[in-house]
Amino acid sequence: MTGELKERGGLARVRGTACPGCGAVLRDPRVAMSPPIAASAGCWAAYGDVVGREYSEWANPPVHRLTAATYAAQHPGERTDKAVLSVAVHLVALHFMVERGIEAGRVPREIGRAVADPSEFRWLEPPVDPTWQTIADVRGARDVKEHTGRVHRWARSVWEAWSPHHDVIRKWSGR
Repeated sequence: MTGELKERGGLARVRGTACPGCGAVLRDPRVAMSPPIAASAGCWAAYGDVVGREYSEWANPPVHRLTAATYAAQHPGERTDKAVLSVAVHLVALHFMVERGIEAGRVPREIGRAVADPSEFRWLEPPVDPTWQTIADVRGARDVKEHTGRVHRWARSVWEAWSPHHDVIRKWSGR
């Protein structure tokens, strides 16, 4: 689906493709890309820009794990065994970091315990027409401090969009 959307912050209008995962309308990259998840090429390129800055310019800040979990939770894709596991793991990560305030360095150990028995994981119906923020709201930060704040706001908005499933996610998290 193509469309036109005024970017947040009052910037100029953008023509592009609406992302099937998050709904952001972003300009498609000049090169052909096939994202490995349910994202438009423009959205995937924007995520690549953000992650590229995290790795290079900001030397892999602690907020990177939150960036990855938020993006994945916002782009769940189709109901497959692989997607069920991926979405569950990323939603559990959001629960730990956003709701419980567990620092990023401890999250892998916590997730490891949560996924030791993934038999309870099941498909959760993704949010419909959410009011969440997207990668477009994160891209373009002036420095790592601004970037970190943007990622935290984005993650909170995505976590809240999944609120109908919070009890299930908390159970998966061992709580």
